[in-house]
Amino acid sequence: MLRGSRVVLAAVGVSIGLLAGASGVSADHAGETATSNTTKGLTDGQTITISVTKMLKPGTSTAQVIMANTWPVVSPDAFNLGEFAVAPTVTIKSDGTGTFDYAVKIDHGTFNCLKIQCYVVVFQGIGFGAYTAGLPVSFAASAAATTSTTVAKTVAKTITCVKGKTVKKVTGTKCPKGFKKK
Repeated sequence: MLRGSRVVLAAVGVSIGLLAGASGVSADHAGETATSNTTKGLTDGQTITISVTKMLKPGTSTAQVIMANTWPVVSPDAFNLGEFAVAPTVTIKSDGTGTFDYAVKIDHGTFNCLKIQCYVVVFQGIGFGAYTAGLPVSFAASAAATTSTTVAKTVAKTITCVKGKTVKKVTGTKCPKGFKKK
């Protein structure tokens, strides 16, 4: 129970941090940005390389990454709170830059990126001093779960054919010339 409470409290703290970062309340913000050369036509589970700049939160050398259904984040409904427990931590250099790989996904339980615009959100810290950057991503229509097409298999049938005392087992539906189906 304590672990679950910690996850919820951490998620609420991060929610407040993302909300504060999006509204630009803190004068500390440096105009954080996130970019990637691959943001459209993505597939479920595809790994994209993201670069961030101006992630200069004092005393912080890491950031977390999560997907949201809106940017700037305006409420905790913008993301699946359960994903905070597994949000990857990435390294940010002292100059505020960082480059890392991130696997995007379509279904987040509380929202589906095939139905709405989604964003990869990179954030440092929690509360009103949180630094955040959002990157819009979209998935290819074919990224949806594909339905498997069933192909009817032709099952080889063996028949017995007779010609006088000669008996032949033949795969197919017809007997050779001169033979009769038994």
